[in-house]
Amino acid sequence: MNTKRAILGTTGCLALGVLSLVAAQEPPDKGTLATQIAEGRKQNQMMLREYTWNTRTEVKIDGEVKSVKVDLVRFTPDGELQKTKISDSADGQKKPRGIKGKVASKKIKGMQEWAGELTQLLQKYSLPTAGSLLDFMDKAAVERTGQLATLVASNVVQQGDQMTVLADSGSQQLKMIEVSTSLDGDAVEVEIRNEALETGPSYTARQIVKVPAQKVELTIENFNFQRQ
Repeated sequence: MNTKRAILGTTGCLALGVLSLVAAQEPPDKGTLATQIAEGRKQNQMMLREYTWNTRTEVKIDGEVKSVKVDLVRFTPDGELQKTKISDSADGQKKPRGIKGKVASKKIKGMQEWAGELTQLLQKYSLPTAGSLLDFMDKAAVERTGQLATLVASNVVQQGDQMTVLADSGSQQLKMIEVSTSLDGDAVEVEIRNEALETGPSYTARQIVKVPAQKVELTIENFNFQRQ
């Protein structure tokens, strides 16, 4: 699953929009805020293009680690994420043959389709457009504790979901996103921890996705950022 792609490109956008809302004594003009959001996203994305980094993806099923993959990631000149495999625990494993192999192949295909649906759902919670971000802000209740602000909104993407955002107005950074939603009737829990490089751009440091009914847990970590 490639859930990190949507998050990486929108972290700066989301942080800017949230902090604008939190800092304002009166609700900000939506047209102005939308312009700021678009510019913030563009700037953060452009800064990230100057870096390469490693992504570690771990999949657990029923509490057991089933796969661990590490990739080298960079942006191509046209702005697409390019991954080069460094290691994969699946390498060298023998694939079952005959009837067992066919059954295993069907299970894998079904899991891939399900994972694709989950990825599409999670991308919506990255609030990739100015409109989706502003809709979240309209619905969100805001609590302030010192420099920290917590925004909580329900029915963000679908009925019954909840999204929580924690922002630090002092460092001007988005610290955490939590999402409780569902896919095909199964509860889905997401936790995203963000960090920022000393040179400026913010990024998703860790993303954990849990689907208890399927006994699936996915952890994606981005680290070792190097300027190209």
